[in-house]
Amino acid sequence: MYAIAEALRREWTLERIADLTKWDAFFVRKINNIVKMEKELAAGPLTPELIRRAKRMGFQDESISKFSKKPEASVRQVRMDNGILPTYKMVDTCAAEFAAQTPYFYSTYGTECEVPRSDNKKVIIVGAGPIRIGQGIEFDYCCVHGVMACQEAGIVLSVERRREAIWAEARRLAAQAGGRLPEETRGALLAEVANLVESPTPLLGAFEEQYLELPREVLATVMRKHQRYFPIENEKGELLPRFVAVANGRIDPAAVRAGNEAVLRARYADAAFFWQHDIAKTLEEFRPALSGLMFQAKLGSMLDKSERIEQLAPALADWLGLSAAEKAAALRAAHLAKADLVTQMVIELTSLAGQMGRRYALKDGEPPEVAEAIFECALPRFAGDALPRTKAGATVALADRLDSLAGLFAVGLAPRSAADPFALRRAALGIVQTLIENGIDLDLRQALRAAAALQPVEASEQCQAEALEFIARRLEQWWLDGGARHDLVRAVLAERGHNPAGASRLLDELAAAAPTERFGRILTAYSRPARIVRGQTLEAGGRVDPALFEQDEEKALHAACETAAAAIRPAMRLADFLDAFEPLCEPIGKFFDEVFVMVEDERIKANRLALLKRIADLAGGIADFSKIEGF
Repeated sequence: MYAIAEALRREWTLERIADLTKWDAFFVRKINNIVKMEKELAAGPLTPELIRRAKRMGFQDESISKFSKKPEASVRQVRMDNGILPTYKMVDTCAAEFAAQTPYFYSTYGTECEVPRSDNKKVIIVGAGPIRIGQGIEFDYCCVHGVMACQEAGIVLSVERRREAIWAEARRLAAQAGGRLPEETRGALLAEVANLVESPTPLLGAFEEQYLELPREVLATVMRKHQRYFPIENEKGELLPRFVAVANGRIDPAAVRAGNEAVLRARYADAAFFWQHDIAKTLEEFRPALSGLMFQAKLGSMLDKSERIEQLAPALADWLGLSAAEKAAALRAAHLAKADLVTQMVIELTSLAGQMGRRYALKDGEPPEVAEAIFECALPRFAGDALPRTKAGATVALADRLDSLAGLFAVGLAPRSAADPFALRRAALGIVQTLIENGIDLDLRQALRAAAALQPVEASEQCQAEALEFIARRLEQWWLDGGARHDLVRAVLAERGHNPAGASRLLDELAAAAPTERFGRILTAYSRPARIVRGQTLEAGGRVDPALFEQDEEKALHAACETAAAAIRPAMRLADFLDAFEPLCEPIGKFFDEVFVMVEDERIKANRLALLKRIADLAGGIADFSKIEGF
């Protein structure tokens, strides 16, 4: 079926396809109707009526977005605004012989809804499996009674209800122990536990107070990550020697509690041993052992990587505008940032990388700002994690990720499909999020070039360009996931993708300006010269010669262009660019009303095209306005 659709897209005849596949022409025509709609959506414009027809043919909003190149959110908004909503038709369960007492319905995008209004209680069946005509009621009956049987057995089918029940009982048990649950446990930990059990039974446990001497992050990580227990803290945020475990089904509470406490006691005994072993040495003393930890065969050990980070940090510190004190903290942190990877605690609990580095640095007497930068080097560790907040920390974190991208792209280990063993997607997103959230302007072309120069292998300009494009694609997806308009994102990235923070500010400005009448008028004026020179072969460095002007409109446009050009700078704010460009709108209109560009005299034509190209080039470094809807 998919092959038939592709053949139709390539304009094979229906007759040929029917002959080759032995499909009845009736069914080939039906598939052709779908392909025609794909092409109609691609050609546009995407009107409410076109969306209505596509929905009646079964196109999802996602598919309409794909073919029309419009954001899915905007497709949905147009549909909602125009009342393009599903209606429901009744399936006749009794072959029209007599009225059905328990009819069921299917959704479509017709004009008439056959569901009668009723205040009766209703049951919604979600995921009941394949439904065939004549079998729907039987499936529904089985599902409803299956749910009732599960409830009688104490099984909670709804994961949301499990979450609510676990959280409510765990909070009650924590209060009973004189404490509370840390708010962060309500996220990933609660979701994971709710999906591990079907009949949750929370219970309270305890451990020896002597283990409270261990760092909080060690205690909490062992509980949360390895045992899926909920820590309990007091009002000051200090951990108490109590925890909540969640068992599954009917249990012997005393036996299960004792078992959980024994497991946690053994884990904490190991952690106490690791802690005592690690604090016997300084981070500086641990650092040489990084030579035995491989980063990548062609890029060397983690010690090699640590040294590259240390070498890259000074240039980044200067580009990021760090003070002398901040730079000193960044350089010291860059030197020590990876040392905790070879400590016993991090070898056993890898998620504590960075956190233990901060702990050990403070224990060694390092300044707090150095310890914090060591921790922030590891951020972000996962989606939604905290980001570096200090300039020193941001410097080290950026150096680490830039080194990984430059080196791994150079040795041909860019992510492929779902394979990303070095987490480069996370590294790229971490770069753009750190820069944007902290408002830090950084030319990533320059930064990648500096990182590439430190690699033990050749990192060509092409590899650097591919790494930069990879970062830009992560930025693009992050913006789109946040609801940004696709055309505005592309316009911004085309000119400022190398500076995520500057690009982000411009995107915010564009999003505010794009719906206004003023921006539409300026965009229309800009598009006229930009369109006419697009695709034209112009001499490299072609200059405008005012002596070749024949009409007053040419002279006026040239004068206005030079005035605007003197005020426009590549990195300027959008508002300033619009202020500088707006006076060109009237001269552009008069020029195209009175001046014919493509005259026979090649010198005159080339001069007029050069003038128009100069106007089109004014937006260079600002945004590619040709990518904006309405251009």
